[in-house]
Amino acid sequence: FKQPERDFPRALMIGLLLAGTVYWACTVLVLHFNAFAADKAAAASLPGIVVQLFGLKALWVACVIGYLACFASLNIYIQSFARLVWSQALDRPESRLARLSKRQLPLNALNTVLGCCVLSSLCIYALNINLD
Repeated sequence: FKQPERDFPRALMIGLLLAGTVYWACTVLVLHFNAFAADKAAAASLPGIVVQLFGLKALWVACVIGYLACFASLNIYIQSFARLVWSQALDRPESRLARLSKRQLPLNALNTVLGCCVLSSLCIYALNINLD
């Protein structure tokens, strides 16, 4: 942000409104097409609507869009968490987590966060934890 006092609240509100609009629209679609029931999986609601509206071939497009949306969200969350770890580490300037790269990126903090994510994923896999 060039002017954080002005730009951050704007970006936050635009993001909240956009996300809220998408959630609201998805809810309206699920309710309109009656795509919910005790015997239907919740994750199958939107793909079923896409097939109803646009056909089976459109399902691939919806899957790619869904994947990219999830990837973008995870990317933002992980990078934001890495910045949070870095900012907390500034209290101890000698810490490796408090260092920035030449391009002013908290790579040590990012690698630590990613390592925790990989470790958590491996534990979930090894313990056969059902995420549904």
